[in-house]
Amino acid sequence: MKCAINDTIAYVKLLAQNLAGCDSNCAILAIMFDLAIPVNYDGFEYLKSAITIQYADPNLDLVNDIYEILAKRYGVSADVISSAVRSAIKSAWHHTEPTKWKIYLPTVSMSKNSAPTNAEVISGLARILELWQGCSESYLRQLHKEVVSCGS
Repeated sequence: MKCAINDTIAYVKLLAQNLAGCDSNCAILAIMFDLAIPVNYDGFEYLKSAITIQYADPNLDLVNDIYEILAKRYGVSADVISSAVRSAIKSAWHHTEPTKWKIYLPTVSMSKNSAPTNAEVISGLARILELWQGCSESYLRQLHKEVVSCGS
């Protein structure tokens, strides 16, 4: 487990470098593309929105809060949101190497027979965004120090 978490941290640091200056929306899209979440599924947009909401407020409950917020936003039921997100995750799960998922979700069981749950993906990727944001800010501060020291 420790090795998987170290791999995740290393990958997040790489993301921070590659996406320096990018906002959280850009980072979410980069991660979703990396995991091959199909953009032509309704669940893609719902998942992106759910991750954004969870990232903004980690205390919200997925079913009682986030799905309801999205249902109102998109004019559909919470069940439709849940089902569409599930479909997008399952499709990506079957078309992406489990090692790629393990990078982003190191604590989730990676059985090829069962994709991670909606909650695992949403909360896990929101957590990755928190780590990315911290690394990104740290990386930008370090880069700024290097630029300033080179200029003096």
